[in-house]
Amino acid sequence: MTSRFSATGPLLGYIYQVLYALLLLLEDDRDECLLSIERLDDVAFETNGSPSELLQLKHHRQSEASLADTSPDLWKTLRIWSEEVFRQQYDPSELRLTLITTASAKENTIASLLRNDHKRNVADATNKLVEVANNSINRGLASAFDAFLALSKHQREQLITAVYIVDSSPNIVDLPQKIKRKLLGVHPDYRNGAYEQIEGWWFDKAVKHLSDTLPSTISREELEYKISDIAQQYGESVLPIHFGPSTGIEPSIPLDADQRMFVEQLRVIGLSPERGSSALNREH
Repeated sequence: MTSRFSATGPLLGYIYQVLYALLLLLEDDRDECLLSIERLDDVAFETNGSPSELLQLKHHRQSEASLADTSPDLWKTLRIWSEEVFRQQYDPSELRLTLITTASAKENTIASLLRNDHKRNVADATNKLVEVANNSINRGLASAFDAFLALSKHQREQLITAVYIVDSSPNIVDLPQKIKRKLLGVHPDYRNGAYEQIEGWWFDKAVKHLSDTLPSTISREELEYKISDIAQQYGESVLPIHFGPSTGIEPSIPLDADQRMFVEQLRVIGLSPERGSSALNREH
């Protein structure tokens, strides 16, 4: 039984945020792509030292959560962005603001008008937002309505022009499978094992990032190098070589002439000379 004071929902939300950041970095093809978590927003991309995209992520345990016109997902996110625009924290015309949520938006709702598709209509979405903010009696969202209406007409138009909504996103259970499909450099037979290594490395990276023990951003290049290193472990054999860091000692005896039991075992499983030398080096 789950207690009404359970922190399961928020905890899943934080894990989802970190894991989705990995997917975002895998999907982004911008040069010099840098990502941060819980710095400028839930997740942010930076280019040349300035934010290029700010992202809010919302995870729901319910399988059919709805993103209606008075949805807290929508308005709590707009409150954050409205207050930052009001304080001139950034110029919305120079970046993209993305709300990613597992909730689903029905057609002709505000959220549906802000998807990145052919039905996108910023003017209609802005007018509907103003109408909801002026007429809704939802007291729980009053501060969000006030923050949005505090903007000038021009500021509201700039803000909503920058907003993109990605609804019906995969939940935390389905997210790993979507990440695995991005690991094109790894043979499909070995992607589960490779994913586990990448996920472990990523969460360790994220913890250090959030603890201020690493630079304020994580680079796409760093992620690519890590994936490449892991992919090579599965390149020629079912045996992944991840026994620990290499000592840097190169074997002085050619692999085919080495009679040690460990080397005999490598030969029995048919490991190539190159892979065998790498494994031998790590065994030292």
